[in-house]
Amino acid sequence: MSNYYGYIEDCPCGYCEQEKAREKADQEAASAAPVSKVKEVPTSRTLTREMLLKYGPCYEYRNRFTERFPVSVEVTLELALSQIEDWDWYWAGDYLLSRTASSEFSKRTRAAEDVYHAEVKPYNELAQEAWTKYYDVRDAAKTEARTKGLNYQERYALMDKASKGLLDVAQAAQTAAIEVAGKRQNEAIVRAFVELFLADGEEYEKQHKNDVPYNEPEDDDTYQDGYYDED
Repeated sequence: MSNYYGYIEDCPCGYCEQEKAREKADQEAASAAPVSKVKEVPTSRTLTREMLLKYGPCYEYRNRFTERFPVSVEVTLELALSQIEDWDWYWAGDYLLSRTASSEFSKRTRAAEDVYHAEVKPYNELAQEAWTKYYDVRDAAKTEARTKGLNYQERYALMDKASKGLLDVAQAAQTAAIEVAGKRQNEAIVRAFVELFLADGEEYEKQHKNDVPYNEPEDDDTYQDGYYDED
């Protein structure tokens, strides 16, 4: 039914009175309708040691978690960002989220990776151009050295002198760009995981309550960080 009431104020005809009454009834119905509440997302959520160990993290992460959080930890965005380099967030996205949230996490990580590659691409191209020029200059110097009959050491001394510094600016810019873009990418990935993890409690519990653990929570934890590192 149309919302157009089409009556004239103070008109005594039956139609106008009817439309005026209909407008009043619609207004009262609208004001009486319950206001839908947006579900608030919590700012923290408990991650237990048992929940983590259930999905078989590597010994390094397993022991690190046990050392820092013997029983559980309240995951917050601030805490996650402060430990951004300490954990495998891709693993977390695979095993600590519901299937729906994990799929969304994959989309967000791919988007973050696309942004990273777009940001560093100009600097990679600049570095590639610098390398091309570097080799061209060295080849020209090698040809010159051979024409002059220089020996091996003299030839490479001439090549090094001719190409000195040609890579410095491009490589410095590339390194800085990779560092900045990489930091932004990591922060975007962590933010995506935490946002989804905080909102995912009920759905995660429903989907994973009957999962069989990869290894029991009471398995031996004697391995230490760096156990497999080579001297």
